[in-house]
Amino acid sequence: MNVFEWVVQSERVSKNDWQTVSKLTDQFGHFYCLKQQHSGPTDALAKEANSLRRLDEAGVRVPRIIDQNEEFLLTAWVDGGQATLQSEAFASELIKMHLHEANDYGLEEDHYIGRVEQPNGTYDSWICFFREKRLLVQKQLLVRANKLSEKQVVQLGRLSDRLSDLIDEPASPRLLHGDLWSGNWVYDGDGLPYLIDPCSFYGDPAYDVAMIQLFGEFPEDGWALYKEAIGAPSASAIDVYQLYFLLVHVMMFGEMYVPAVNRILNKYGN
Repeated sequence: MNVFEWVVQSERVSKNDWQTVSKLTDQFGHFYCLKQQHSGPTDALAKEANSLRRLDEAGVRVPRIIDQNEEFLLTAWVDGGQATLQSEAFASELIKMHLHEANDYGLEEDHYIGRVEQPNGTYDSWICFFREKRLLVQKQLLVRANKLSEKQVVQLGRLSDRLSDLIDEPASPRLLHGDLWSGNWVYDGDGLPYLIDPCSFYGDPAYDVAMIQLFGEFPEDGWALYKEAIGAPSASAIDVYQLYFLLVHVMMFGEMYVPAVNRILNKYGN
């Protein structure tokens, strides 16, 4: 089935340096989301499609994949737009994802968070995985790009050395979205949440919670349900996981995120 033969309207929804997202309408009144890659790594959309399939196989609600190659990813359009976390529906979806277990932390294939490379690999320790494949990899990328000061490098090294004091080993590896800021879930017309743009792997559920809370809040109605099922992360875990996401944002967007990075490094890296 070639959906593109039936398209009668294309509306650009967003565009950045490496991707364009459009809403397509076909002659039968069906809507599609077309994500096109125009720079950056050629396997990014394939890795995103794999992440969507990983969530789908776990029973998590994601847009249906229709077609995909190196240049584009075509999925069903989720009509209804973005909404805030005002019901327990999102919490229920998050619980479903965070109860899905695996044997190892990490993932066999590498992928990307935004346009930043994110190496994986499988580990039997979450703390080792997070130190080696998240914090230290990001430190190397930032040093190579000349975006970290000598003091920040030292502090990040000290924080990495004492990770076992700041985060816990989870009971088992759990499925994560990987980039769960508020723009990466949408609600359909019935108010059902869909997770989009994942870079999924297996780790500590607090990692996703930290990203939710980095740019917003997890409202009490859903938060109470989530805490009962999964548990509440420690304040230090939230800080450490948010540090990683902030380092990614420094890599992608520059120095506007440096003060937030310094706040966490000064708290745990001296």
